[in-house]
Amino acid sequence: LAVELWSDAKFVTAHRFYERRGYRRDGRTRELHDASDTLEYYFRRDLDCATEEGATEEEGATEEGATEEPANPGAPAAGGG
Repeated sequence: LAVELWSDAKFVTAHRFYERRGYRRDGRTRELHDASDTLEYYFRRDLDCATEEGATEEEGATEEGATEEPANPGAPAAGGG
């Protein structure tokens, strides 16, 4: 499982942002033939296998991967006041 994206070649700062977050360029480009003559770079990030099965426990999931609803969603948070 992976996330793929295309980014305008002009967005150098965005490319560094993507790369710091694990996206990699593989050299593919595409031309859009639009009014701006846009050239785009392809980026891909492979996802960790653990995320394929659902949320992790710290994200509020049960062992089966289903999220639990709060017992009383309208109640004030503990310790609040």
